[in-house]
Amino acid sequence: MDFDFLTAHISDIYGYAVNRTADTNEAEDLAQEILAEVIDSLKRNPGVSDRERYMWKIAHNVYADHVRRCQKSKNQTEITLLSNILPSSEPAPGDGVIEEEEIGLLKREIARLSEIRRKIVVMHYFEGKPLREIAGLLNIPVGTVKWHLNGSRGEIGKGMNMMRMTGNLGMSPIRFKNISYSGNEGSCGSPQTLLSTAIRQNILYAAYQKAQSVNDIADEMGVSPPYIRDEIEFLTDYNFINEVETGRYQTNIVILKDEDGETLLDRMHKEAVDTAENICIRLMTAYEAAEDDIINSGIYIPNDDTGTLRWTAFVQSATESLAFIRFNNGNLPPHGDGHYITMAHLDSGLNAQSRNAQESPALYYLNGPMINWHTVKYGMWRVDHNWVKREPLREYGRKEIGLTGEFREGRLPHAPENAEAYRYLLENSLILKDKDNDAFTLNVVFADNADIYKRYKSALPNLSQICEPQISVLTAAVEKMLTATHPKHIDTQLRMVAHIMSTYTVSPLILRYAAETGFLPPLSDKTEKTAGILIGEFGAAFA
Repeated sequence: MDFDFLTAHISDIYGYAVNRTADTNEAEDLAQEILAEVIDSLKRNPGVSDRERYMWKIAHNVYADHVRRCQKSKNQTEITLLSNILPSSEPAPGDGVIEEEEIGLLKREIARLSEIRRKIVVMHYFEGKPLREIAGLLNIPVGTVKWHLNGSRGEIGKGMNMMRMTGNLGMSPIRFKNISYSGNEGSCGSPQTLLSTAIRQNILYAAYQKAQSVNDIADEMGVSPPYIRDEIEFLTDYNFINEVETGRYQTNIVILKDEDGETLLDRMHKEAVDTAENICIRLMTAYEAAEDDIINSGIYIPNDDTGTLRWTAFVQSATESLAFIRFNNGNLPPHGDGHYITMAHLDSGLNAQSRNAQESPALYYLNGPMINWHTVKYGMWRVDHNWVKREPLREYGRKEIGLTGEFREGRLPHAPENAEAYRYLLENSLILKDKDNDAFTLNVVFADNADIYKRYKSALPNLSQICEPQISVLTAAVEKMLTATHPKHIDTQLRMVAHIMSTYTVSPLILRYAAETGFLPPLSDKTEKTAGILIGEFGAAFA
């Protein structure tokens, strides 16, 4: 008989053997055994029509025999485990081929076991440890080890006969396009950092509408349960997810969709504009009455320009009047040593915009008020909004605070070694250069010491009590909208989010009204980067 066709398949057979063993010598032996069996079988059955298909059938059978002979081989443990772990009521693998699909199912079901059962199964079947040694390592009785092994056999056998479907998140995972928070992040980092990974975001989304087990989330995401367990432990430690009942978890942040913001702008547009104008008129009147005291507090005003001062002092008065009526830190969920409300905005893949043709969503942009410290002495108060031409900084200006403080104190002489610092300060308009005499002047509102800041802050009008009734009406409408579409367990947080969304919608509209009436003068190229920033020594007065 002509066996030349085998010559073309020698490398294929060797590759087949290599893929199923972990040793080249073992692969060579297996390949030779397959070739010998093919030749012998074809001699006995010369009338085989499809010799190639017949060859691979023999290869599978030879490999199955090889596995059975090597049951104690470490490299084959995962395959031989099938007959050991399956319940005795299940038929053990016969003379046919142990398919890779079965191995995958075995791994899947072992991964779904509880942590202690998974450890016992791996130690006993994969690592070959006797029951007594396992009992000692886990500090449990031998009888308990046997009980877990028997239970594991039942779970695995049952699970391998089930069809488990990967959920939507396994096929189409979500991403948060924005994570924001209100409150104090503490020393553990912001939620933008703590929730930056795709797996954590998808876990939170999977357990948002109702409580889910680790295995439920794993099925939904198409991820092995041990990975989910580790991530849930992290999320639980930081209170982003809670164990609401034994083994079932539910998300502890608010996840907003684009429609939430759209609906707010569409439904509340007129009411938000009217509320902003009413509040702004009162704020402008109160500010004008207090302006002399603000100027005379000793605060540094760039070029003695009261218009520049207003873009910081009036903005601080307006935004803090609204911020103070929202909530205090005692009401905020703890995350590590911080307290804040977390809002994750789902990325729908669309550029969401208000359907109201008269308004641009950019006019509703506001970030702050916020505070950051460079040293114990100096800090920065800041609000970013649609009128300023600067990018929100992740660290909110640590570098700017330090360099500006050194410049103000005279500790940053204009010398070659400080050229980079001066370039940076000029680039961000924190200082200006006089072209006539090469002198440099500070271009940001600055408090030289805590006493000055205390006088300045005391002079700012705080109309939170006057603003609260009007904001409360808007907040109630937003809260009603949110609670209708979000899960019940976060109603308290939704109430806080309604406050945030209301005040953050009204605040920029207040600034717009003040700018349109001329109360806030047009920003120039010298002031558009530093408007709404105050740097200095705040001390205890900031609290």
